[in-house]
Amino acid sequence: MEEFLRWMQVMGFLILVLLIFYIFAKYLKTNVESLRRSKYINVIDSVAVGQKTSLQVAKVGDKTYLLGVSDTGVNLIDEVDEATLEEYKFQKKDFRALFNAKIGKED
Repeated sequence: MEEFLRWMQVMGFLILVLLIFYIFAKYLKTNVESLRRSKYINVIDSVAVGQKTSLQVAKVGDKTYLLGVSDTGVNLIDEVDEATLEEYKFQKKDFRALFNAKIGKED
């Protein structure tokens, strides 16, 4: 009987530790996500074009930019006007279609 009570104490302690760990992980997740958000910069869409490269549409203030991002830096490709962006949102076209339109390539 004494062995059973000891086993129950160990199991109870283990459950308590796991519960505390779970609560701590949830707390960290919400705080880290709030630190990542920016007040002035918002990445609207992104597509990987290589292993360490991507194209991103980012809104900074009231302007929207098409950016090339790699492990060596960030390059401004073009400024996207709001009308073009809204047109693609309304038509539900994907990022690739927006990029092709910007470089003058047809689908």
